[in-house]
Amino acid sequence: MTGRGDGRRAGAYNGRAARTAGTNAQAGGTALLRRQVGRCLAALRYEAGLSQDVAADKLRRGNSTLWRIEAGDPRVRWNEADMSAMCRLYQADDETRERLLALAAEIDRPNGGRWWHDALAGLPIDADPYPVFEQSATLIRCYGQATVPDLLQTPGYAEALLRCPAGLRSDDDTAARLDQLAARQRHLLTHQHPPAVQAIVNEGALRRTVGDAETARAQLDHLRALAIRPGISVRTLPLAGGAHAGMTNSFTLLCFAAATTVPGRQPAGSGLVRLGTLTGTMYLDQPAHVAAYERVWSDLAARAQPIPDGNGSAK
Repeated sequence: MTGRGDGRRAGAYNGRAARTAGTNAQAGGTALLRRQVGRCLAALRYEAGLSQDVAADKLRRGNSTLWRIEAGDPRVRWNEADMSAMCRLYQADDETRERLLALAAEIDRPNGGRWWHDALAGLPIDADPYPVFEQSATLIRCYGQATVPDLLQTPGYAEALLRCPAGLRSDDDTAARLDQLAARQRHLLTHQHPPAVQAIVNEGALRRTVGDAETARAQLDHLRALAIRPGISVRTLPLAGGAHAGMTNSFTLLCFAAATTVPGRQPAGSGLVRLGTLTGTMYLDQPAHVAAYERVWSDLAARAQPIPDGNGSAK
């Protein structure tokens, strides 16, 4: 049994712990957001065919300053004019520019830099930073444990998932999410320099009927069609293969082009893990976390097999 004084001390301790946890989570999210915005800018520069030296000269900035921006250095103060100048130099489209400016603004807000995107917080769909990160990647590796990865979903399959359970999302929210997904998929299929995509889908996800039988059939046909496109690999993980580390959750691994570094400096990390849940999305970019998912992916890739065609043959 504890006395009244013990209760007060415990309450004070718990309060400090909660505040510390919140501060650490916010700081971690801000650091992640800084790094990812920097990586996006580095990817745009790389796609524009500019070295750091040339870009820094055209922007009238020092090479080390540009390196710090791309590395997400916390000493850098985000400046809308500089961000806009970089986007113009790298020929980023208007949507990408607006998203990057919005993400940069989040970094300096008291509650910004979220490492957790809350899907039920009433935020607009475009508040999620993921589309910008995805479009800046050079390689996307996605594993679907219970469902087909969203980037490979048909509209019918995606809508059936979004409407489970009934009433969780409004019709407007569902429509907005479907529109955003369609835009991401168009970028993958029509962009001049799309990222390579490697997908592995658990066999159980392929066997589950999502929507009606026609929707499920269309989704399988879509996966087979994607699997023969250049730059896209779609395979399945057989149920007979036994236990594996991917059984805990679906995930996506993004890889980014390595930015040129200033002599004597180490490059920033070049990976991001995305973990989706019913109510939000978590992002991880610490090297130890990325390495753990890289290891899981390697294990899954070694077990995966081509998706059978309609006659049961491997495709």
